[in-house]
Amino acid sequence: MTGLIKKMIILSVFLLILLSGAAGREKKNLHRALILGDSHAHALEDLARDDSPSSSWVFDVKGVSSSGLARRDFFDWLSYAGTEECSGYDAYVIILGTNDGQNSSTTKDFAFGSLEWEYLYSARVEYLLAQLENKGPVLWVTPPPPASQELRRKTEYLQALIEEVCRSMGAALLDSGLLLGYGDYLREDGIHLTREGSERLLQGIEAGVHQLFKE
Repeated sequence: MTGLIKKMIILSVFLLILLSGAAGREKKNLHRALILGDSHAHALEDLARDDSPSSSWVFDVKGVSSSGLARRDFFDWLSYAGTEECSGYDAYVIILGTNDGQNSSTTKDFAFGSLEWEYLYSARVEYLLAQLENKGPVLWVTPPPPASQELRRKTEYLQALIEEVCRSMGAALLDSGLLLGYGDYLREDGIHLTREGSERLLQGIEAGVHQLFKE
């Protein structure tokens, strides 16, 4: 991206009608994006493999279930963002936060929700965004709201931190709560999305990167 601040993008259901004029485009005109994140990203992997002729985007997915930014000892997204595997894409999509309602892993653990934890988590969000924005435009997808009120409070707290960093860095944001609804499209566990929910999420992502790429 250029040094200019990109405007905030919060997409609602009413903005998610994909352009049908992309049908029949040649392969040379396709764009490639990498979706990276937790189990919500992982659930998109099979859907992203479907070669839709109406799409101008091809998505690769790096999904690691139970991962996030709070526990770098489980999977280190900050290090992954600097690898060759995570390079060469036209755009990047991040779906993280669902698993971050826990103490952080550092040389000293910080309690979830403490000021130290907030500072550390926000710094990790900022670092990951900076790493990827050096490669291409980034769209951050906030965690789908879970059914449990307790988990939802954690999700809303995490979303507020993520939104604040995205706003300060001029990064694009897709609010999955506006896209999916609150409690809709969830499996019986109240956390993971149904296939229909994942399909809707992928459609929203495609609309988001399409808008972002036109900036």
